[in-house]
Amino acid sequence: MSAASFRVGCSIALVLFQTALLSAQLTPASTVADDAGCRKTYAAKEFQAAANCFAVIAARKADQPEEASGALLMEAKSLLHANQPDRAEAALRAAVNAAPQTAESLYLLGLLLEERNQPKESLEIYTRAAALQPPNGEQLRIVARDYVLLDSYKEAAHWLQKAVAFSPGNAEAWYDLGRVHMHDGRYPDAVTALRKSLAIQPSAKAEDNLGICLEAENQSDAALSAYAKAVTLADAEPHPSEQPFVDYGKLLDHRNEFSTALPLLKRAADLNPKSSAAFAELSRAYSGAGQTDAARSAMETAVRLDSGNSRLHFQLGRLYRASGRTAEAQREFELSSKLYGEKSAE
Repeated sequence: MSAASFRVGCSIALVLFQTALLSAQLTPASTVADDAGCRKTYAAKEFQAAANCFAVIAARKADQPEEASGALLMEAKSLLHANQPDRAEAALRAAVNAAPQTAESLYLLGLLLEERNQPKESLEIYTRAAALQPPNGEQLRIVARDYVLLDSYKEAAHWLQKAVAFSPGNAEAWYDLGRVHMHDGRYPDAVTALRKSLAIQPSAKAEDNLGICLEAENQSDAALSAYAKAVTLADAEPHPSEQPFVDYGKLLDHRNEFSTALPLLKRAADLNPKSSAAFAELSRAYSGAGQTDAARSAMETAVRLDSGNSRLHFQLGRLYRASGRTAEAQREFELSSKLYGEKSAE
């Protein structure tokens, strides 16, 4: 065995050792693993068993880097489906080490690094992958998301334009492009991109952001319509975000439609009991509806969740003052002033 093969074998052995440590035991099928059997297990969505199975193949093929790399890649895919990103990353790095010229492993590693908020290394990996195989539209979208994480929105817009040109049917790419335009205050362009995304695949997040853009353009009625669609779509999701409900309720509050806003904002608070924004807006709706005790209670929760927010302390102070609780109101006003001053000095 050559020195290079020996090093690759050691790398693969290390990943297998980590697999053995983190798994209770290998499944019976994996002890006599073959590629077809492992892929059958993967196709059956038995991802933990599939990962163990491919790990055995990788160890067995340690002196055949290309085959070992393929097994490690499938192990990584299985581990990602099993929600084990640490082990997936280790398997992918071993796959890249075994066969550095395999673009698929590099692209998947780049994607994982972006998802783990490591944009600089993700871009480095994507650069290596692109030298081996031109990226597709979805891979260009991930490059753009790396630039978003780096706060380089001009670069992000550049790559997203390429992504939608390459894959005009990619709803997520259009959505991301809309978000980048929103960040830059280019609301008409954002509206266009978000509507293209929605035409391909309706989603709560795209409708919600469309509503934000329309509201920024002073199209209040159109924004309400978008928000209404957003909450309907969100309610159909297994784990809906509270944000569409907050945004819808907030606009209704601005229009003094407090009774209509209340159930939406209660739903937002139920969906995310840690959202200070939901409770603050709920407080405003209660106050507008004349429910002062409920308004004060909701604002107290908002302040507890975001104790460094000077604006929330000020609003709570006003509610205390309206209830005749002068000492508590003064305390909140003083704290609000202190926090505002500290933020201004930063």
